[in-house]
Amino acid sequence: MEVQTDVPNRDVAVDARPLPRPFLDVPRVTSAILAGHTARFMFLDPTASPGTLTDQVVGTLPTPTPPGERRSIELAIRFASETMREAATILLDHIAGYRGNLQPLDPTTILRLISEDFEAWRRRPSAPEEGPIIDLTSDLLL
Repeated sequence: MEVQTDVPNRDVAVDARPLPRPFLDVPRVTSAILAGHTARFMFLDPTASPGTLTDQVVGTLPTPTPPGERRSIELAIRFASETMREAATILLDHIAGYRGNLQPLDPTTILRLISEDFEAWRRRPSAPEEGPIIDLTSDLLL
């Protein structure tokens, strides 16, 4: 048996830094609380960008808000903003459809049509306050 004596001297390093935090993390508050804050800020400033809304909503949360939570909240607010935009478009198209089929609508009829749609949305079941926590990292390969 021969022993190799001319093995080069190499350093072997190990990365001991902690693993990065999740890119997305579950917010510490319920979706109902986030939705309430977001809706109020959308109502106060209907033209606010999703980024501005995120800053306003995050400002109401316990500090500090970790980056993963902030990114999750921002994605949720972007989704909510687009959902509201699409819902408004559908509602306005709905009103325009009535207007196209009937004589000009009086303001009371328009308000009734809008109120009926809003009331139907409000009756929609909401998510349970407490439920299973979604593990956003379960699909990540480490």
